[in-house]
Amino acid sequence: MTEGICIASGKDDFVRRGKTETQARVMDDLVVEFGDLNHYAASTPMLELKSRNNMDALCRAQIKWKQIRPDIWVAFRGAFTDPFDMLEEKLANMMRDWSLGVTHLEALEEKAKGFTKIEYQWMAELNNTGREYGVAVLGIEITTLRFPHIDQQDEQMALQLADTNLIVEMQRQSATKEKEISKLNQATHIRMQEDRDREAEAQERLQTVERRKNIAIGETITKKAEMDTQIVKAETCLALAKEQKDKEVALAKATAEAEAERVRAAGRRDAAQYAAEGEIAETKEKNTAQLDFLKQQAALLKQNPGLVELLKIQNDLLKIESLASAAKFNPNIVLLTGQEGLEARRMNKGHAPQVPGAAIFGNVQ
Repeated sequence: MTEGICIASGKDDFVRRGKTETQARVMDDLVVEFGDLNHYAASTPMLELKSRNNMDALCRAQIKWKQIRPDIWVAFRGAFTDPFDMLEEKLANMMRDWSLGVTHLEALEEKAKGFTKIEYQWMAELNNTGREYGVAVLGIEITTLRFPHIDQQDEQMALQLADTNLIVEMQRQSATKEKEISKLNQATHIRMQEDRDREAEAQERLQTVERRKNIAIGETITKKAEMDTQIVKAETCLALAKEQKDKEVALAKATAEAEAERVRAAGRRDAAQYAAEGEIAETKEKNTAQLDFLKQQAALLKQNPGLVELLKIQNDLLKIESLASAAKFNPNIVLLTGQEGLEARRMNKGHAPQVPGAAIFGNVQ
């Protein structure tokens, strides 16, 4: 696919002319061109050159370019028909100058290296020129360089020398590379040693932290054991205090109960004493009253001698009345006394009548 741009150019009055004007426009006043933006490559013709040691040389190069500003190219191209004409002239001059500045051996040596350095320099110079015309140089390649009047042996020797120089350069680069690798290895070794030192330091710190952790755990266990011991001791003291308190409470309770019992006993004793004293006083009063009564009876009997017989008769009459009253309910009651009473017991199989009257009767006897 082709990439391009349309470029129009003309006289100033053509550009300034308005759309409302009735003046006829002339096509000769307007020029239309198309700028090509594609990539192109072209080779120079074989150039006949001279070396510094006056050796004939044939050289050809290829240029790759692209228009980046077609408007600049249209404005400044002048007599050049395309960008290659402009670049070819500049490149031919640079190739000629370079050939005159080196011997054929140096040129062949540069060829053996691939023209890398010289192509880079020429490309930079061509780009500086191409930017003035809106052209960018994409690459330069020297495709041909030979010396037709040098025999094959000289060329082979030159090639061998170039190879030798290339080998020397490669050895130098290899030595430089080995030196750099040695420095890199040394730096790597130093870095690895530093890493090992840091790792050892980190390991030591880790061990220190682990030791501190173990010490803290040991102290925690010790403190926990001490706290457990203190707790057990406190619980033991609490249990002893509780037991002591219970004993003291029990002792106080027993003491209080004993004191209460003592007080109650003292009260009972005092009550008994008071009761005994009251009974004694009452007995004394009764005895005193009985004594007074007996004294009165004695005085009365002394004054009336027959009163004693009268009292005996009254007592016997009371006993008989009691037995008669009991005989109404128990016919075995014997009202007899003396020998008659013994006979009555024999007839009752040797047992005395089991009635209160018999007991009373026996007591009367």
